[in-house]
Amino acid sequence: MSTEALVPDFAPLLYTEALVKGTVRGGHTITRAADVNIIALGRPARRIGPVESQTSASATYHCGYTRSHDSIKQLWLAWYFHADGTNTPASISVSLTITDAAGHTVGPTDARVPTGFDGVAATALRQTALYQSDIFLGASGYLDLDALATTLTDPSWSFAFSFASTASTTVLDRIEGWECPRSQVDDADDYGALTGPVNPGNPIVAGSTTTLGYERIAKTVEGAIAAGHTLLSIAWPTNTGIAPGLTSATFVPFTRMLEGGATPWPWRVRPRVVYAPASAVGEPHRVRYLYQVSGGGSGTIRCTATSVGAGSVTTADAALLTSATWAWSAWVSTTIPTDGTDRIVSLTFTGKTTAGTLSVAAIEVEEYQ
Repeated sequence: MSTEALVPDFAPLLYTEALVKGTVRGGHTITRAADVNIIALGRPARRIGPVESQTSASATYHCGYTRSHDSIKQLWLAWYFHADGTNTPASISVSLTITDAAGHTVGPTDARVPTGFDGVAATALRQTALYQSDIFLGASGYLDLDALATTLTDPSWSFAFSFASTASTTVLDRIEGWECPRSQVDDADDYGALTGPVNPGNPIVAGSTTTLGYERIAKTVEGAIAAGHTLLSIAWPTNTGIAPGLTSATFVPFTRMLEGGATPWPWRVRPRVVYAPASAVGEPHRVRYLYQVSGGGSGTIRCTATSVGAGSVTTADAALLTSATWAWSAWVSTTIPTDGTDRIVSLTFTGKTTAGTLSVAAIEVEEYQ
């Protein structure tokens, strides 16, 4: 089970195993099942975005996603925009297309795509009293993951968000998505059901009564380990004039992923501990990129993980990247150290190309047990 602390949406009501001078309210299995569920599967694991917002009136962003577990049933999505504070209204829209690695597609007119992501334009009114920093919700909605999986049979999905605006000063601020906690949307799955106030005094089951007690808890822990978390998900517009790029024949940082003008920008992450506490080698993960090589060359992207304080380093290379159009690389296995201060790790990305320009428009890093 993960040693990661959990901050729930609300203070959980857990049964105590026994009350001093009071009536026993629940057995050992009820208490431990509640703990296992909250720590393991009660919270969402995967996310997408946020995208890297920009100032043009239209752009397309691709975010990678793999479902953390079959017991996760819904994914919440939202997009936001901001304006310059003039009175001129703008017509804005977001069109969502989801494609799996096998090429199966669910388009924006499909009934499984929520309203507000279907490409239908809406009018955004702006007032002179607004500040440029004011941010507004464009739309939010839920995806039924079971329904989508009937078409998107390969587990590696790509979300393509196409934003359009009739005014160059009314622009996309961000897109984000989170898996919904299964306790909010599901009542019958393969792993332990939440107990306590949700299921007081009943056997610890999920969908059947064939597996009870500590065996049920063990199954839930297995499910928790399988439900790997997203460590990093970020996207830029699929526009080589905006997306990070490079032309070097040796490993260098990407443009727009720089700190101080020359150092690769570090993303601070905190890997979950499952198998390897305080380890310089660390926990297994995998990484993939949305990339393009223009000019006929072959590119390589390197992910470097450095534990803060300890200085342990692991690297993984996605090599032989040759697509002249935007395409996802294959998944590359790597490990993330867990021996840093507070288990914090710095992720940086560099690359090289034999010819032309290597550009990257999305990065996805996730646990992969």
